[in-house]
Amino acid sequence: MRIPNSFLKWVASLFQNFGVGFFMLGLGTLLFQESVNGVVPEFSGSLFMALSWVLIIASALVEAWLVIRDKGK
Repeated sequence: MRIPNSFLKWVASLFQNFGVGFFMLGLGTLLFQESVNGVVPEFSGSLFMALSWVLIIASALVEAWLVIRDKGK
């Protein structure tokens, strides 16, 4: 059974939106580390940045899979 294109586009969009959100959260945490020191662990900014890149790359892979799958029709 094939996964519908609309669902895959929704998943890619979800990954991309969460990726951008985690990127902004990580960037804010890294930029204002002194003001949030003690509230947020030191490594959380880097963790958010890494998670954001994983999600953005995953969304690109889903989009690429859609393009390749559509060309095979």
